[in-house]
Amino acid sequence: MAVLSIIVNAQQTGFTLDEIKQVMPDDLSQWQHDDLIAALRKKIADIESMEVKLAQSKAHLMSLIQLIGAKPEGMDCEDNAQRVLGTLGLSTGKKTSP
Repeated sequence: MAVLSIIVNAQQTGFTLDEIKQVMPDDLSQWQHDDLIAALRKKIADIESMEVKLAQSKAHLMSLIQLIGAKPEGMDCEDNAQRVLGTLGLSTGKKTSP
């Protein structure tokens, strides 16, 4: 039961079954201290990298929400979409008349 608990806890912290298999000994009294510490530190670094990427994604989405929500008074949704896409440097290929 202890092995299952270790596996479940490790998976909840982001370890794959392969990663768990690499550091978990057949005999739980034979842990390789240095390998375990290295694996834990690597997982922390992976999590920190993901946190940076998630923060960047969150900031991008928040600025997109702000940009979309800053629709000028009286502008219809299609024109607002064109405005937003233009601000982002994207184009739908639709030509607007002068």
